[in-house]
Amino acid sequence: MFGLFKKNSKPEIKRGTETSVAPFEILLPEELTQAQIPNLRIGSKVLDILRTNSNDVQTLEIFEGMPVVNSNNAQLREFANVVNGAKQTPVLKDQLGLMCFAPKTPDSLGALCCLVNGVLHEFHITNRGGGATLNYQFTRVVHAKA
Repeated sequence: MFGLFKKNSKPEIKRGTETSVAPFEILLPEELTQAQIPNLRIGSKVLDILRTNSNDVQTLEIFEGMPVVNSNNAQLREFANVVNGAKQTPVLKDQLGLMCFAPKTPDSLGALCCLVNGVLHEFHITNRGGGATLNYQFTRVVHAKA
């Protein structure tokens, strides 16, 4: 059902004064994992940023060709500024689309999924419209550990 794509990122979880690495695996739609997995570095980085932020609802608005990026997540805004400045916004949009599982609600574009310490995290993507090249809202859903 899920294809696994292991992320090399090593985010830290702080427990008192010690730190440990949180296992993080990106889940991909099965049809994407049947052949050679395409380059998903930009989309994977966005998912990594989304999952490390504590907000359940995060936004990203990019105006391609202009230095205008808005987000309620400072780290996501900073990364999107780099992507937009490098003229890679269409690549970001394509990679997020490839990584998405089928939408569960009529207004959703799909869901990005990952496992963190064995717990499934989904980020449902909604297009907020407007004149932006990309104007997404990511809503987190966390499933209890089995």
